[in-house]
Amino acid sequence: MLATSVKSILCYVVRMYATKMSEVKLEEARRFMEEILMSVGAPERAAKGHADLLLAADSVGHNSHGLNRLKFYVNDIKNGACCAAATPIILRQTRATAWVDACNTLGATTGHYCMDLAIKKAQHCGVAWVSAKNCSHNGMASYWAVKAERKGFIGLAFTNTQAVQVPTRSKMRALGTNPIAMVAPAANCDRILIDLATSTVALGKIEVAAKKNEPIPHGWALGEDGKSTTDAKAVYLFGPVNALRKQVRIEIDRRIEIAIFCVPVGVLKDYAQSGVNGRAVQAGLLLPLGGEEKNSGYKGYALAAMVEILCGALSGSNPSHKIPIWSKTATEGPLNIGHSYAAINPSCFAPGFTTRLSECLNTWRNLPPVDPERPVLAPGDMERMKLKVTQQRGTVFYPQTDMDALKILAEECCVKPLQTVKLEELRRFIEEVLASVGTPECEAKAQADLMIAADSVGHYCDGIHRLKYDVNDIKNCVCCPAAQPKILKETDATAWVDACHSLGATSGNFCMDLAIEKAKNCGLGWISAKHCSHNGMAGYWGEKAERHGYIGLAFTNAPPIVVPTRAKKRALGSNPIAMVAPAENCDRIMVDLATSNVAMGRIEYAALMKKPIPEGWALGPDGKSTTDSKAAAKAAMLMPLGGLESNSGFKGYAIGTMVEVFCSGLSGSNPSHKVPYWNKTATKGPLNLGQCFVVINPGCFAPGFTSRVSHCLNTWRNLPPANPQCRVIVPGDLERRRLNMTKKRGSVAFPKKDIKILKKLAEECCVKPLELHDPCG
Repeated sequence: MLATSVKSILCYVVRMYATKMSEVKLEEARRFMEEILMSVGAPERAAKGHADLLLAADSVGHNSHGLNRLKFYVNDIKNGACCAAATPIILRQTRATAWVDACNTLGATTGHYCMDLAIKKAQHCGVAWVSAKNCSHNGMASYWAVKAERKGFIGLAFTNTQAVQVPTRSKMRALGTNPIAMVAPAANCDRILIDLATSTVALGKIEVAAKKNEPIPHGWALGEDGKSTTDAKAVYLFGPVNALRKQVRIEIDRRIEIAIFCVPVGVLKDYAQSGVNGRAVQAGLLLPLGGEEKNSGYKGYALAAMVEILCGALSGSNPSHKIPIWSKTATEGPLNIGHSYAAINPSCFAPGFTTRLSECLNTWRNLPPVDPERPVLAPGDMERMKLKVTQQRGTVFYPQTDMDALKILAEECCVKPLQTVKLEELRRFIEEVLASVGTPECEAKAQADLMIAADSVGHYCDGIHRLKYDVNDIKNCVCCPAAQPKILKETDATAWVDACHSLGATSGNFCMDLAIEKAKNCGLGWISAKHCSHNGMAGYWGEKAERHGYIGLAFTNAPPIVVPTRAKKRALGSNPIAMVAPAENCDRIMVDLATSNVAMGRIEYAALMKKPIPEGWALGPDGKSTTDSKAAAKAAMLMPLGGLESNSGFKGYAIGTMVEVFCSGLSGSNPSHKVPYWNKTATKGPLNLGQCFVVINPGCFAPGFTSRVSHCLNTWRNLPPANPQCRVIVPGDLERRRLNMTKKRGSVAFPKKDIKILKKLAEECCVKPLELHDPCG
């Protein structure tokens, strides 16, 4: 592992975050989450599981998958979109695969069910692929991948989401962010962890730009006319969106990296205290990773599509374009997101997997850095660092805006609010909130684990931030928290799973565990699930297999937001892909990305800052590539990874379609263009996302897998950097650092706005609010 001074990071955290972020003790954050969930009927076990999920995300800095998700979970449970007490069931399975019905349970419930199933199958067949339908958001994807990784397997987790990404050449969103996560074990407790979304940027960034009247770069999103735009305001679609909170997190991530490498930092503007409430987004057409085609945006689009196929198509759940907006599950029904969990048992392949992987990781990390102060990282290193800090401090940092949102949620659920929250408190809150809406204890705990894992590595969009959506879906009956995925059809290495609209963690664990089990026996396990809900941080599922020494992959489709190449209408979701493989010395590589060029948030930020966006990021209202951030923010039509076709944007488009096939096509779930948005599930029904979980056992292939992986990782990290101040890193390095920091602190900080939302949720669920932690107390 990269030798970085944890002390210097901790000092930075205390110095830079104490005044800007709220620090909460882990036990208080957990308590708050659990009580909130239980206040809406989530069983204690389900609430605890979900709290773990959210807290895990917050602990590693993946705040979008942490506590700030709590309100959504509560809403879903209240509106019946999520069945917190439901248990996933296997609809179909083989020794290496499984099709699970998440039964609209909490994401943690589904995630654990699927990943555990994947792990179990991988143990027998060497490879396991679990796909779940009727899933809810399962938080930080890598959270599930880690489950397999802990078993010495390579874990992969995939999920589709509501459409926010516009395929290349299209001006209509059809793909969600569709995260991908992979976690693989390496020697000496090292590992590689990949956890990423396939969209170019988050929608929040576009909103931030729009609010600041600043343009966004070309390639971020499309305008109302379906053309790439630099007009952030033109990309608006969803609402309300806390864009400033996202910007704070972006800045935090930047500062964390700077602090890690001892680089001087400037003054961070206090966005959390700006008082901006956010506004409804008018379009929300995000472009895939890469932006315009000429900027290789096609690669991101392709990745998003791949996840869509593996999650929605394969599981028979909603494709991204059919997944309802999380905030509308009360009227549009459950998300029915598709989840995929894969676990690979390296022992089924060539001997020496962890050794080879460690060699790669060491090679990458030892590459000559551009900036001697900033060593090269391997995927997952950042999350690991953040987690270590969180565990050591016993607290989690949250932006003040998040703290405010959680405070409101606590008031709604009659739960004590949170600012800086301890990891255990986050878990308690998530579990209680889920339990309050009928989520069984086991499912709530799993969902909490999923969210916490995401927040712990900085994947906040998959952390507690998802909780309210889950609650809403459960309340809207579009998510069944008590439902259990079931295998509809399976072979020794494959399985078709009905997630049964269970929580993301429920279907995720079910599918990934199933994939892992098949991989152990067959060397490979492929699980496709339909009727899935959002399953959180994709890498979370890949790690499940990686912990087993396997290569884990997870895919899911999502609501449409990406515009296909040569189209001007979004039809694909961000369709995330995640892959985690073990290396030597406990090192690993974890890939977690969206197939869209950039996240919608970046377009929003450009619009807010009145800055143009690069060509190939997104389409404008006219369906053409634009540099107008405001127009892009208004149209919200993301281009696939690569951007324009001339910039290889078709590749991102191809990857996005591949995900679509794996998720919706194979599982029978909604394709991205049919996945309803999460906030519309109450009226449009469950997301019915398609998710796939794949587990590959390196031991069934050429010997020395981990050594080769380590060699690659080390090679990449030691490559001469283009910018001497920005060393080369490998997927998962940042998450690992964030996780280590979170573990060191033992808490996660949330913005006040999020705390208010969570407070309101707590009141609505009649659960104890989050107990805030005073790092100076």
